[in-house]
Amino acid sequence: MTTDRLLRWLPLESEAIHGIYSGPEIAFFIDSGCHAPVENATSNVLPGDIGYYWQPGGTMFNTPEDLAELCWFYDRGARPSSPEGPVAVNLLGRFTSGWNDFAQACADTRR
Repeated sequence: MTTDRLLRWLPLESEAIHGIYSGPEIAFFIDSGCHAPVENATSNVLPGDIGYYWQPGGTMFNTPEDLAELCWFYDRGARPSSPEGPVAVNLLGRFTSGWNDFAQACADTRR
C-alpha cells in the first residue's frame, strides 16, 4: 500500500539531509499530505533499506505540523529515531545495484 501511494505522489522533490538521530541515515522530507498507514514497520534496518515515515503534528516536541519522509540507510548501526527515541518506518525496498558508490555519497552528505 505504501509503495502504491508513493508511486502516485511522484515526482517528488525535496532536500536530503543526514538523519543525525538515526546514525547512517539520509532523510528526504516530503509533503506531509503524503500519508500512508503503517505497514511492514520496524526500527531494525539494514544497509540499503528504504523506508517511509509519517507522524501527526504535535506528537514530537517542537514539531507542530504533520511530518512525512522517505529515508534510506547506508551503513550498519542505523536505527530510525527522533529526538525522543526509536521510531518504526515502513520498509519499502532495498537498494541493490550501484550500492557502494551510492552508500559513499550518502556518507558524504550533510545537507
